[in-house]
Amino acid sequence: VIKQQVMNTVDERSEGVATAAKELPWDELPQVWQKAGRTLPEWEKLIAHTIVEDEGTFLYGPNRGLHPDEQVLMTQVGLNHRAIMNAATLFDYDRDVHEGLLSIDAIRKQRYQLVPKVVKDTEFWGNYMWKVAALSTAPKDEQVLLLMSIVNAPPRVTAAKVKSPTQQAF
Repeated sequence: VIKQQVMNTVDERSEGVATAAKELPWDELPQVWQKAGRTLPEWEKLIAHTIVEDEGTFLYGPNRGLHPDEQVLMTQVGLNHRAIMNAATLFDYDRDVHEGLLSIDAIRKQRYQLVPKVVKDTEFWGNYMWKVAALSTAPKDEQVLLLMSIVNAPPRVTAAKVKSPTQQAF
């Protein structure tokens, strides 16, 4: 009985995920990574294991925006912040989301924890695919670390301008 309940839960969680055998994002090494001498196992480890451990990968998407300071930091390590933000336009839910993505335990666990309680399924996958596309432009370790520390974090909040008591009097 318990086994059947687990199988029903898995089936319910897989609803909306296409089952056709399609290419997985970690199956092909991006050209920028190839040119930098990086390997497919490094790429697979990064996008199928490392980034999926951080729930920010699935929670924060391009709508978080980039603070001007974050843009400067990206530029300093050789990243194009506009290209990173535009990478989100490459994602097509109907084309890119399929059952093969759930072959990684950590992705399946994150999806179980976050969808639909915290984010919609389309946001979950869109945010992940945006990170994958953005990382495909970042072959250096320092670029990867900076990129993930920015885009997996909540949006920066600009401090409100608060007037001191003496300023309020005038």
